[in-house]
Amino acid sequence: MHSLSRLDAFVFTTASMAVCITALQLHGGSYAAAQSDLTRRIFFTHDSSQITLEGVRLVDLTYDQLTHDFPGRIIVITGHTDSTGPKGYNLLLSKRRAHSVADALVRRGIPKENIIVQWKGEVDMPFPTSDGVGLVLNRVVEISLRVNSS
Repeated sequence: MHSLSRLDAFVFTTASMAVCITALQLHGGSYAAAQSDLTRRIFFTHDSSQITLEGVRLVDLTYDQLTHDFPGRIIVITGHTDSTGPKGYNLLLSKRRAHSVADALVRRGIPKENIIVQWKGEVDMPFPTSDGVGLVLNRVVEISLRVNSS
């Protein structure tokens, strides 16, 4: 069975500066426990649905791997936000983020009918926090393969 590589990027923001730390081929450890073999995460800056340069690189890698290793498979794209701001606004922001990534994959050649887009706002955050906590790890879109039930 094939699996997506464990290539991912964490974006930590301080004021207007973003530092990208790329985790390559991690085996074991706390990061691996939080990162599924079938999930790619694309992080966003505060209050934005624009894909960063690092995010574009990850979309490209995801496209290459999906078309090479998993042609025709259904992928699920899920948008999230942190818990700063109103819940309704965050739900719409997570929707814009999810569609931003889905549209980028469609422009590269993934058939629209192979993509399921969902958004959760600040509900079911990847890294749960208290209300009002702006954790960059929750400003994310997760791309995962739909697991066949058979």
